[in-house]
Amino acid sequence: MKQELRLTNANVKKVVIPAEGRITYHDTKIPGLQLRVSAAGTKSFCVRGDIEGKTIRVTIGRFPKMSADQAERKAKEFIGEIGNRVNPNARRKADIQKKTTLKQCLDHYLESRSNLKESSVEQYERYLNKYLSDWLDKPLLKITRDKVERRHKEIGKKSNTSANATMRVLRALMEYAHGKYEDQNGDPIILHNPVKRLTHVKAWYKETRRSTYIKSTEIKPWYEAVTTMPDWSGSPTPELIRDYLLLVLFTGLRRNEASGLVWDQIDLKHNLLTVLDTKNGHPHVLPLSSYLVDLLKQRKKLTKKSKYVFPSGESSHLIDPKKSVANVREKSGVHFTIHDLRRTFITVAESLGIRDYTLKRLLNHRSSGDVTDGYIMTDVERLREPMQQISDRLLLLSIQKENVVALQINAKSR
Repeated sequence: MKQELRLTNANVKKVVIPAEGRITYHDTKIPGLQLRVSAAGTKSFCVRGDIEGKTIRVTIGRFPKMSADQAERKAKEFIGEIGNRVNPNARRKADIQKKTTLKQCLDHYLESRSNLKESSVEQYERYLNKYLSDWLDKPLLKITRDKVERRHKEIGKKSNTSANATMRVLRALMEYAHGKYEDQNGDPIILHNPVKRLTHVKAWYKETRRSTYIKSTEIKPWYEAVTTMPDWSGSPTPELIRDYLLLVLFTGLRRNEASGLVWDQIDLKHNLLTVLDTKNGHPHVLPLSSYLVDLLKQRKKLTKKSKYVFPSGESSHLIDPKKSVANVREKSGVHFTIHDLRRTFITVAESLGIRDYTLKRLLNHRSSGDVTDGYIMTDVERLREPMQQISDRLLLLSIQKENVVALQINAKSR
């Protein structure tokens, strides 16, 4: 039976609390105004109405924080909206979304991209915190095209690369916001991505892709400095840094792919290395050259208690050996970055005539625009010979004048 009651403060105080479930009281004065009382004793004012045959219920507030008189006034507002075919719930949600800040958008974006790499998350946060910190608490709707263009120029005075990178992050968030946040009619709140202004006015800075690598004449002094690190380096773990740098050079792996390797990814029975956490998300399987097999066997003896190939402490792995890299630069006279080792691997491979799909597979490159890429399957064993060729060439460039080639870790290697 329909429970009717004049919803005054005195009457609301005296309503019966149900033993279970919920009782709904209908106001005798304002059609659509209701009081819902739960078994927990919660008393909530709400409005019930219909829009185009669809029933909606709008919560107004709880008693006694909201009085019956306040609920009545608010109910009349909502009933008026419903009469005009405006859903107050959708309107309130839209009002909240219109106030969404850049920081909130970032949080929502990262939550929705659960498979986003940790390094990508750090990059997003770093650029926003460094260059757009004063925008983080600003509603997205306040970030205009003019403001984007001006801020891009400001950042560009310090670094063209950082200016472009920051705006690429902002562009991604605005694209996400365009599809995520809606008004009460279901239309996007962000109608236009303000970062597109940079494309329209051709304001993006030209960036020269870095192409540095260790030249063939520099490999010998570099190799000598690295392999003799235990003799001269002040590092507490010279063997670890040595092996890490050599493995990056002889595999062409990205620095994080190499530093995070665990022994479960190394198969010394079949001489294979597998990287699971890759930039493009596809597992990368590489055959190991004889040089790398020797290196990893010796490394295994040094890391018996750790799951990591390059451990740092008891439960972590090597992160970024900046100081050791700087020491190798000084010792060898060769200026390089860790990523330069990957480019050196590529350069040596190309000098041997290794190109196209074989080189792409060695580097785990995948081209979405190349329609033949999905049809050509390169078996891992077919990579073994070119992998050995690259290794042999690197060693040849590293040898002494006496033609002695030696892996410093193990004098009996090779």
